Amino acid sequence: MIVVMILAYVAVLFLLVKIGLIKLNTFWKISPLIWCVICFIVFFLPMQWGAPQGPLQSYKQVLRIVPNVTGQVTEVHVLPWQRVEEGQPLFSIDPTPFQATVDSLNAQLKLAETRLKQSQQLLARGAGPAYEVQQYQSQVSSLEGQIVSAQWNLDSTVVKARAKGVVMGVTVRPGQRVTNSGGQHYLSLVVTEGAWIVGIKQNFARKVFVGQPAEVVIKSRPGQVFAARVSAFSATNPMGEVAGGTIPTPPDGTTMSLGIMLELDENPFPDRVDNIEGGGGLTGVAVIYTDSAKPTHVIRKIMLRMQAWRNYVM
Repeated sequence: MIVVMILAYVAVLFLLVKIGLIKLNTFWKISPLIWCVICFIVFFLPMQWGAPQGPLQSYKQVLRIVPNVTGQVTEVHVLPWQRVEEGQPLFSIDPTPFQATVDSLNAQLKLAETRLKQSQQLLARGAGPAYEVQQYQSQVSSLEGQIVSAQWNLDSTVVKARAKGVVMGVTVRPGQRVTNSGGQHYLSLVVTEGAWIVGIKQNFARKVFVGQPAEVVIKSRPGQVFAARVSAFSATNPMGEVAGGTIPTPPDGTTMSLGIMLELDENPFPDRVDNIEGGGGLTGVAVIYTDSAKPTHVIRKIMLRMQAWRNYVM
């Protein structure tokens, strides 16, 4: 942009010399250099914190679906790239052994409750010991707890989506035996909700606050500029993370940009079948318009739109 402004100045200067309004002396010969310094000090330097720009990326949470129980798959309810709602079944595991456990425990509980009632009646007539009542009461309580656990296992034979999203990486098939151990997952669920995060250098982010307007250019949407706003800003990054029991490494003078979360005013991908507002990993550029150095916002807007059109070829 600074090159464009210098070329524009040179063009105007050339025109003024041609029509004779100014004489091309030493001052006017070096004036483009003076104009370059003025533009840098007055416009481009304040623009770094008045309208900071940084790389943009879309992040999506991906849930790795692992069943809570081990068994043989009887039915797969979804297809790859299918949209699902929270609580929608994904695949089912043969419930026969789990149902048998529940039925067995219920039968044992029924017998234990009968024995408990009989021992209470005998104790009331003075014909039975108190420890039998306590024994059967303990047995009933234990079986009730086991039934809760067994019923949970039975319910877990239907693996359901824990969030609204898009199913990907479906590797499970009917007849396949799945397990909840070994770290293996059988499909992935890309959660619909996500975040657009722009990285701003620490010294340029000092004027950024939540609620400020922003604009976004996305690589896969060339020629378009999307309005946004700052939705969250936390002055922390992975360089400040301390692992448990680890002494922090002394700083070496390098800095890492701060991540600032943006919320777009509209979905940039309304024509997408999955309608997940852009997949994770999409990149672009974002600009935040702070309350400082507002005259520089116009230049930044022009530069951002130039970037949007360059996305067609670069």
